[in-house]
Amino acid sequence: MGITRSGKTYAAKKSLAAQSCGVLFFNTQHEQMPGFTKADKSNTWEQIKALLDKGQKVAYFPAFEDELRDKELGYLIGKLHDGTEKNVIVAVDEVHLFGKQGQKDMIKVATTGLRFGVKGVWLSQRPANIDNTLMTQSNQFVIFKLNMEGAYLDRYRMPSEEIKNKIEQGGQYNYVVYDWDTLKGPFKA
Repeated sequence: MGITRSGKTYAAKKSLAAQSCGVLFFNTQHEQMPGFTKADKSNTWEQIKALLDKGQKVAYFPAFEDELRDKELGYLIGKLHDGTEKNVIVAVDEVHLFGKQGQKDMIKVATTGLRFGVKGVWLSQRPANIDNTLMTQSNQFVIFKLNMEGAYLDRYRMPSEEIKNKIEQGGQYNYVVYDWDTLKGPFKA
């Protein structure tokens, strides 16, 4: 989580590209992603699945319309929850933009995904607009500079002042990692 231009998407893309498993990055910003294969609604599920099964990274460019974007996410998550074992990370950028159904589909990954070998990564500049279940089911938070989110972090008993101070110590494009017990950082994106 972090404000616009804080480095969160850059750091996430870099980290996800280094993973040994398949990655499905739901790329709401339609940014170019070196090392990722671009996919969209013109690709079949079988094409996307073949790439993920090989451990490749897929940048999925969804529709810009909110309702269609939510439906595409739901379709892909439904396909990943097909009862077969896999090793895939689903990353969704700009989570706060998704409606009730889109967030419900992400909750499906957060609450039952591990049973199928599907892990979730959620990126947002507005954690206060993310469903509570996504926050409570997450075991690690990568936090960049935030504006006016201290009260929200305090609600989850995250040390908001300590987080803010550590990020400020590091300067621009720095982040901290919080895992409910320890706060590490700052690190450079």
